[in-house]
Amino acid sequence: MFFMFTVTAPLDKGTEVTKTFLKAVETPPPPYLRSLGVYATYGDKGYKWYNIVEIDDEHISEGLAELMKRTVPFDDIEGLKIEMENLISMRAAIELQTELGKIYARGEISLSEEEESERAQE
Repeated sequence: MFFMFTVTAPLDKGTEVTKTFLKAVETPPPPYLRSLGVYATYGDKGYKWYNIVEIDDEHISEGLAELMKRTVPFDDIEGLKIEMENLISMRAAIELQTELGKIYARGEISLSEEEESERAQE
């Protein structure tokens, strides 16, 4: 399973974030947790880092616990925000949408008025 972390911080926190990051990666992650790389960008609004992490399916709970443990040191950095999203493949997203369409068509789940309006506009 894949997770994407997006981390943002003000420009004046770059050194503090870098030190915290280097400390966090001193200990290698367990073998069921793999980072596909950390990528960064910056601009007038500050820094932004992206990290896509893969966790073996049989170790999701342990992997998420390890990731949370590794993000705790960043909590003390003022203005830093961390978002985590679960990612699925395009194929899985299409399959999920197809199945949801069938469920909606059978009336097992109903859409909100806003969702109905959006769907009608498509």
